Amino acid sequence: MQAFVDFTNGIISSPAMTYLRLGAGLFSSILIRFVQLQMFRDICVPLFSGSQAEPEFAPARI
Repeated sequence: MQAFVDFTNGIISSPAMTYLRLGAGLFSSILIRFVQLQMFRDICVPLFSGSQAEPEFAPARI
């Protein structure tokens, strides 16, 4: 069991896998046009102003 864990850990934490994950994140950010940076102001203003803002959409009802 320990050999399996060591083998899996070696693959997951290898430099190649790290670069693959960074590349996938950059690729997806380019595809969605860096929406996480575009919306950063909209996230920070209510957070630091302390006011309760109305949500732009209603949560889904199940």
